[in-house]
Amino acid sequence: LTRVDRLWEFRLCIDMLRECLDSYDANGERDSLSTAMEVLTSVEELLRRIVELAFSHALADDGLLDKSELEDAGQLLQVLKSPDFQKDGGLTRCLLRARLGVSGLLEAVVGELTCWRSQPSDADLQAWRKWDRTYEHLARRAMAEANSSYGRSDLRCLEDFPTPSCHPVEEDHVQIVECMTKRAQVCTSLFSPTRS
Repeated sequence: LTRVDRLWEFRLCIDMLRECLDSYDANGERDSLSTAMEVLTSVEELLRRIVELAFSHALADDGLLDKSELEDAGQLLQVLKSPDFQKDGGLTRCLLRARLGVSGLLEAVVGELTCWRSQPSDADLQAWRKWDRTYEHLARRAMAEANSSYGRSDLRCLEDFPTPSCHPVEEDHVQIVECMTKRAQVCTSLFSPTRS
């Protein structure tokens, strides 16, 4: 790709990122295709492509980098494309741990793609900082979804035990059930009475 192609694709990725994050921010999880996990997967794919554009730009302009920097960029690009890094939300973890966020990543990529001759507008920076908050919220929600999916098969039950606070009727066995969307504990009678 030429420099102009990379800049054009970067802008296209920014528009798609805006659509994903602003839509999630405005509408939340409205259906099965807009769960936090699904939206985060889409966002991470876009961010990965943006990082690939920066690396491919650095690799294409070999005159600007010395040999060790070229090797580093090539290795980082391989890590970025590796299935292990992609399947476990590796980029999201790195961005959040480094406190770089979406805004820091996008600002750095603009610099890389323009050889540090251009910077984002104030409006872009403001929008990107808003996306940082949405992205962090999205990552927390997706982590909660992922953690719940490793629990029991019904994804709701925390423990089985009779409890007086639920006022079980006729010795029913009572379970504490956690509603993952509201984080409220609800007692429900799920089993018929157990007798030894």
